[in-house]
Amino acid sequence: MSREASIGSLFSANEHVLFSRHSILDVDESHVPGRGALSCASTKPLPAVPTMLGGRPFDPQFLFRLGRILAVIVPHYAAWAMLAGIFLANMLTEYLINRTGVTLPDFYLVLLARDTDGYARLITEVAVLYGVLGVARSAARFFGGLFAATLREALTLDLQARYVSPGVLYMVAGVAHHHEVDPGAAPAHPTPAGSAPPAAKTAGDDSSVSGSRASKTTLAMAPAAPRAMPLPEAEMPLLGSKSEIPSPAPEFPLVIPFGSREKPGNAIDDDNPDQRITHDVGQFCTVVREIVEKVAVTPGVMAYYSYQMAEVGAVGPSAIWSFFAFAAIVCRFVIMPVVPLVYHKERAEGNFRYEHVHLRTFSEQITFLHGEGRERSRLAVSLAAVLWATRRILAWELLLRAITETVQISGGLVAYVAVGVAMLYQNRFASLEPAEMSVQIARTVFVSSYLVQRFGMLTALSDRMGELVGLTARIGRLMDACDAAAAQNVAEVMLPPDQPDDVLQVDHLSVHTPDAAARRLIHDLSLRLAAGETLVVLGEVGSGKTALLRALCGLWPPCGGAIRMVSRHHVRVVNTVGYWPDRVSLREQLAYPKPVEAFTTEQYRAALAAVSIAYLDGFLDTVLDWPRRLSGGEKQRVSLASCVLQRPKLAFLDDAMSSIQPGQRKPLLAALRRQGMALILIEHDPLPGIRQLVLKPDGAWECITPTEIDPLT
Repeated sequence: MSREASIGSLFSANEHVLFSRHSILDVDESHVPGRGALSCASTKPLPAVPTMLGGRPFDPQFLFRLGRILAVIVPHYAAWAMLAGIFLANMLTEYLINRTGVTLPDFYLVLLARDTDGYARLITEVAVLYGVLGVARSAARFFGGLFAATLREALTLDLQARYVSPGVLYMVAGVAHHHEVDPGAAPAHPTPAGSAPPAAKTAGDDSSVSGSRASKTTLAMAPAAPRAMPLPEAEMPLLGSKSEIPSPAPEFPLVIPFGSREKPGNAIDDDNPDQRITHDVGQFCTVVREIVEKVAVTPGVMAYYSYQMAEVGAVGPSAIWSFFAFAAIVCRFVIMPVVPLVYHKERAEGNFRYEHVHLRTFSEQITFLHGEGRERSRLAVSLAAVLWATRRILAWELLLRAITETVQISGGLVAYVAVGVAMLYQNRFASLEPAEMSVQIARTVFVSSYLVQRFGMLTALSDRMGELVGLTARIGRLMDACDAAAAQNVAEVMLPPDQPDDVLQVDHLSVHTPDAAARRLIHDLSLRLAAGETLVVLGEVGSGKTALLRALCGLWPPCGGAIRMVSRHHVRVVNTVGYWPDRVSLREQLAYPKPVEAFTTEQYRAALAAVSIAYLDGFLDTVLDWPRRLSGGEKQRVSLASCVLQRPKLAFLDDAMSSIQPGQRKPLLAALRRQGMALILIEHDPLPGIRQLVLKPDGAWECITPTEIDPLT
């Protein structure tokens, strides 16, 4: 599987669930068999590019981010060696071009003199020069490719180290299943008269959670549904028959400091981290390579050829420099609208790619629901966003390229203007013989034409600079998001050493929803859990069961109170679906995240036997798409077998046996209890003889100690 798809899977599976992406489409398939009609209901405008984008080339924001990104390669000596190779190869290339340019006019002399020996010598010399020139240019491209690959490696590893790290992945990936609530916004769907508007999805929903480490000071907000943007009448032909394009809402998280109940003014609002790491970094490195290759020796070359032109007269270099300055100023204003379009195009590309990954992940469920028509419509919306931005960029590039191409092809005219002024008005070359004058004119035309060509090359980089600014903003924002999340992460609070029997202590814990409404879910909760004990958490949907789990695991910092528990390296969370790395063996799945060598084959087999799936021990080293091969109950048993194998001190089971027959659950719980671990079960029905924590509306709770005998003992 590609790195892009692998990181996309990591993004999707964080907290062990995929995004719940609500469709914005109303599909009517009644009038065309097999095809769906596309309708975008929302009329919210396309969000502007954030002001922190740094949308103007060479503004301080852009320069700071570009320097920060390029600083990643400073410790990499290979990158510096490649830069040196680019510089030397380009120096050799320029020398050979100059040597060839001043040698070719000598053919006038040998041909007019009918010098056969001189003609053969020139032919040989120029042929050798062309051969070496080809090698030098190839070497420059070779070193440029190595530099781009080295830069991509360094930058990708740096971003992955920032993004896939404790306390950062959960927040930046944005899978907390919450949306920021705008108190002034109208409901997205009509609300029946007399009923309350639909509440935001709360922590009590039956979404799953991944247990390990996460921040205690921030929360990642999940994305809102995509929106549509009505186009002006003049721009409708760009999209053909569709009058609206999608404006995918940010898939990046909104990181909200806890304790603040207002909508934050500095909330992080971006899109796909996987798009930025797998695609934008590659594009960025390609653009940097092209710019470095073209400007490595350009200042020195332009100074040298300007000096050569000055020997003929000041009119030539003055005209060329003035023409270039005018073209550069025009390109500067033309490029400004391209920067936000590049930003939105890359965002739309990421959303379109995500939709296809999402489609492949849920292909079976879509087929069961006969949702192919609706999915085609969703993909059409995402594609329309890509094409809209692409066509707008092409429209601006039409003007930009017209300017740059004009600059490049006008070199010959400017060259003859310079030569004509020198000969006709300044009386240069008057003392030369006709053959020598022809040679001098040819050399002067070469020098001036090549100088104009170098100016034109710099002007032609304008479109690449616009792309560079947009990509720099996207990568820089991901760095900012990861660094902000890492800075807000705090160390976990450990249990006091004088209480070795406890695995969890909760004192006066309060948990609220992280949106602007701040609905209270749990208030002033206190409990203790010792090694080997079991606690069942009960409550209605929305009462805060999963919110409690997230708070206990450190994903949500509490609004009040304290949580002390064993190290999270000794905590395991098992939920309804579980996390399945892509294309791994059953042995790797059971050992995750530890290496497979941490356990013996006998331990793997014993774990499978403990949960009654011993028939799978013959497939320990078989690499398959296991989530598609196993039934729901088998997948849950494999997750429980992993828990048996790794023997944590504390295990959370969030509806972890929903696909297992009720009569088979008690033996599985007993198998877990035999490993000596404490269990917290999030269930919908009570288990006789086990202590219960019942969560009630408005944060109330009740702890019930059973009078029956624990059936698991």
